[in-house]
Order: sequence, then structure tokens, then C-alpha cells
Amino acid sequence: MNNNMLLSFVIPVYNTPTKYLDKCLKSLKELKNEKVEFLIIDDGSTSDKIIDVVRTFLDDKRFFYLKKENSGVSDTRNFGLKKSRGNYLFFLDSDDYINDFDFERILEIYNSYDIISFNASLINHKSKKIKKNILNSKKICGPGVVWGKIFKKDFLLINNISFDKNLKYGEDSVFICKCLSANPQLINFEKHDLYNYRVSNNHTTTNYNMNAFYDFDKTQKAMVDFVDINSIAQGALCTFYRYILKISFYNNKCHIKNKRKMIYNIINDDSYMFKDLFSRLPNIRLSLYNKVQFYLLRHHLYFLMYYIDKMICKLFKKI
Repeated sequence: MNNNMLLSFVIPVYNTPTKYLDKCLKSLKELKNEKVEFLIIDDGSTSDKIIDVVRTFLDDKRFFYLKKENSGVSDTRNFGLKKSRGNYLFFLDSDDYINDFDFERILEIYNSYDIISFNASLINHKSKKIKKNILNSKKICGPGVVWGKIFKKDFLLINNISFDKNLKYGEDSVFICKCLSANPQLINFEKHDLYNYRVSNNHTTTNYNMNAFYDFDKTQKAMVDFVDINSIAQGALCTFYRYILKISFYNNKCHIKNKRKMIYNIINDDSYMFKDLFSRLPNIRLSLYNKVQFYLLRHHLYFLMYYIDKMICKLFKKI
């Protein structure tokens, strides 16, 4: 490992809108740190405009452009992990961006930690901030997002931690659970708003896909192995399960009575461990919103959960 290279940013790209990609890369270029590298990994984009945007940044020697055959975001992140030269890793989505920050200073001071977590803001399609500091102290290390975090590379390699390329959904959650199972040294900067996460109006939950629903089963089976680790891992699993149920609600091909039956069957399926999670709910690290949603599920108030979620989604779209 190159001790002179402190931090590697891994940025998977696949047909990212050029205005978002440009915003992302500009936020990196503005960093004054020299011991960093920015690995732009093109996962087989079909748009020629991607390389046109990237070329404008390659005069900065910190930027590197790598293109590979399309294999999905998990495999692309693993590719970046292998190609990286830094002692630490930062996974950045190509439609998001970060705020200016002195990474070298923070890593020199807190070099004994395996994972360093920061807070984030929600932004809309116009890069307008919707909400700042979206992660509270209960969920800043989870529940299941890799963005806004610095990972020590040796910690990942020693514990054989990587992204599961066979998962189409929830790969971040499984990755975080793997990290937590290795008992990392953690530190949180809850008050530092570093990451800007873009909320898409075309979220996957708005279009029900039965094949996608079955893909969730692979993810939940990968996650249940970690449910006894700690409350953060349990919180990640709860958030993921709520997402599964929300997908079911958006099944427009299914009659409303059948939707209720589908949700009931999922909750009472022992393989999904809902009963166990319900009993642990008071001690699980979840946001108030997620706890309310699970309370509604526990008492079979499925459609109230659905309408509350739908109202919130509409609110974001109007902003």
C-alpha cells in the first residue's frame, strides 16, 4: 500500500446525468488535499457524454478515469477497492457531492479508527438543500449506507469485507453489517454536514417490479446473519424490511385486498424475523419515523403506513 496516498475516493459512474457528474467532480477538485486520488470508474456507460465531462478534470493529477464492462455498482466498488492506493476509502455516488473539508488533517488525528462517519444533507434535482444533518447519533453509522463514511482499507482487507455483487438491492446494508460484525473502532462527527445526497423523483419504489421483490429475498437472507450483532445492524435490517413492504404497496397490478394479504404473509413469515424484531424494537437504533412505521405494521395498520409514506414522497417532489 502506498503510504504517501492517504485517501482514495471511489466514484462508480453509469450513465449519470452530466450536470450531476460535473457537480460531483467539481466538489472533489475544490479539495485542497494533495494526498488523495479520485477514481472515476465508468461501469460501461452507453453515453459518450460521460468521458466529455471527465476530460475537463483530468488535467488535475489526482483524477483517474477507468472504464470497465457493466457489472453493477457492487462489483464496480470492489474494482475501485482493488485499484485504490490510499490507506483509506471514501465511496461517493456520482450524482451526489461533498462539501469542502480537510481530510488529511482529520485522518492524521483520528488514524486509529476503522470507520469515520459524517452527517449529510438531502438535496433535490436542482441541488437545493431540502434538509441538513439528516443523520442523528442513533443512525449515523447506519442503517445501511456507505456514503458519508471513511473506511480504513486495511480493516476491510483483513476482515475480507467487500460488496456482494450478487445483490441488486440493499448491498450497502449488507456491507455495513459485515463491517459491524468485525467490531470496528468507530467515531462519529454528527454535527459535520459533509455529504450531499440527491433525492430522486424516480425512486425505485414508485414502480413495482415483482422480479425486484424476489431479489430482496437474497438480501434479507444475507442480513439475518448479522441481526444479533448490535442495535445498529438490527436497525439496518428494520429499514430494509420497511422498504420491502413499501415496494409491495406500490404493486399497481395487485388488488387492494391482495396487497393487505401479501403484507400480512410477509410479516408472519418466520424467515423474515419480524416477530423477533418487533420484540426488540424499543432497543433498536431507529429514527422516530421508522419506529412509528414499524408500530403501524405491528398493529396491522398497513395502509396508514402507506399513506403517510406517500404524503412524504409527494412533499419531496414538490420541493
